[in-house]
Amino acid sequence: MKRYISTLLLLILTVGALSSEVIQSIDIEGLKKTKDSTVKGIIGYREGDQIQIDSESDIRQKLVKSGLFVNETIDVQLEARGDKAFIRIYMNDRVSLLPIPIASFSDGEVNVGAFLMDSNFLGYGHSLFSGGMYGSKDRMFMFGYSNPAFRGSRIKMGVSMGVYDNEVEITTLEGEDNLVEYDQTMARFGINSGWDLNPFEISLGVDGSYISASLSDKDIFRFSQDIRLDYNSLYYDTFFTEGFKTYIGYELQSFSDAFDLTQSVQASLSYQYLVHERVQIELSGDSGYSSGDELQSLFLKYGYSWTILPEDVLADRFIQGDLKLKFAALDFNWGYLAVPLTYQLGVMDGISGENEFYHGPSAGMAIYLKKVAIPALSIRYAHNMENNKGVFTFNIGMSM
Repeated sequence: MKRYISTLLLLILTVGALSSEVIQSIDIEGLKKTKDSTVKGIIGYREGDQIQIDSESDIRQKLVKSGLFVNETIDVQLEARGDKAFIRIYMNDRVSLLPIPIASFSDGEVNVGAFLMDSNFLGYGHSLFSGGMYGSKDRMFMFGYSNPAFRGSRIKMGVSMGVYDNEVEITTLEGEDNLVEYDQTMARFGINSGWDLNPFEISLGVDGSYISASLSDKDIFRFSQDIRLDYNSLYYDTFFTEGFKTYIGYELQSFSDAFDLTQSVQASLSYQYLVHERVQIELSGDSGYSSGDELQSLFLKYGYSWTILPEDVLADRFIQGDLKLKFAALDFNWGYLAVPLTYQLGVMDGISGENEFYHGPSAGMAIYLKKVAIPALSIRYAHNMENNKGVFTFNIGMSM
């Protein structure tokens, strides 16, 4: 009997130790731009809320994940006095308003432009970007706005719009024959939303585009809807970090002139491991399946800045992976001069109906800025071993 009483007393004491305290005050110091209300929205606590006394690490992780503050300066202290809790947070704002020049050269094509991005608009943690690009084949202007915590909730809302005028060239895997070539002008408007489940996120996007293409007899209205589930344990500060990043997404598209439907599923998995504080290994793979109109198939090169593939390649099904080693050759106070080495391989079922295999290395040099975590400049060369074709790319600013 005494043993049961002792066990019961121990449970009572344990529950008491883990009981919540009422937040009396939240003192925030060191910030010049970010509003205190923005910080409280990020950590999910306000005066009068209850909090566990061991929540310091959770609060710091949320502040790191927001990307608004310099990680090394974040200091969270949580003190309990009786049944009251007192929180003190000290940190510095990260540079958020960035003019970003863009220049690239690849396979004889030159593009120049500029973007203005603010990841902490007016100190409320909202994202705003605007800019454009002009090139020998592509011209575009775009604008976007996003609120990561709509009305203080865990729902993210955003809008984007743009005007695009470009020459579309879809090649074979060898990069020699153009399967499709036409001029295209497009006005685009999109709405996207997301639900942060920490560390998961569910996002839903709706995109409408009016397209005038030279291969069509009339203008086309394109409708696209996608839903996506993301998991991300990577919180970038200097680009040298470790963790998992993965997503799975489903998209449905239609063209109003033919009422045709194309559906596609894509998935990706990436793992980054730090061998040393300035040496990182990344292993990643992605795959996709598309069914419907051929010209709405999957673009393999889209968003894949270090690919060995030439131009844009369409596929109904594909699977590919790469192994990347990235190390900092030089370490400065403002950033890294890094050397990325990659080997990529994959197999695709192209719109010609044949399975085709590709593999090859790429190497180069990139400058990463520590405080803003974006690439400032990169040079790389990629070589496809299957067709013995190489691609040289030079970028200033973001890779478009």
